[in-house]
Amino acid sequence: MFDYVLCWLITFGISWSIANADGPFAVFVKLRKRVQDRYGEDSWQDSGMNCPICVSLYVSVPVTILMNGDVSMWLSAFGFVTLAMTLAPD
Repeated sequence: MFDYVLCWLITFGISWSIANADGPFAVFVKLRKRVQDRYGEDSWQDSGMNCPICVSLYVSVPVTILMNGDVSMWLSAFGFVTLAMTLAPD
């Protein structure tokens, strides 16, 4: 169970950081800007880069693999971020 909780928290932290934070040396800002320049400001790709829930679907895959998890760990990490962001106040 500890592995699952750790996977959830790592996925949440990385996903939230990519979607909302500047990151070290503004790396996440540059990443979001690069996606926006490539696909346009109103594209679904740009909207997805600014959404922690959307980002968590992809972030949870390598986190799960690095933790030697399975599909249930991957989906539960995605579900945790979805639940956390849904319950979080704006």
